[in-house]
Amino acid sequence: WNVIHERLDTIEGDAMTLKEAICEVIQQGLSHVTFESDSNCD
Repeated sequence: WNVIHERLDTIEGDAMTLKEAICEVIQQGLSHVTFESDSNCD
């Protein structure tokens, strides 16, 4: 369970960071943005 929980924490953290970035982009009025990640969810 611990390994699964840690993995979910990482995925959730990445998702929260992406959400914050998207909100910032919208607030700045940008329309053509590419998001990239170095996360490996194998």
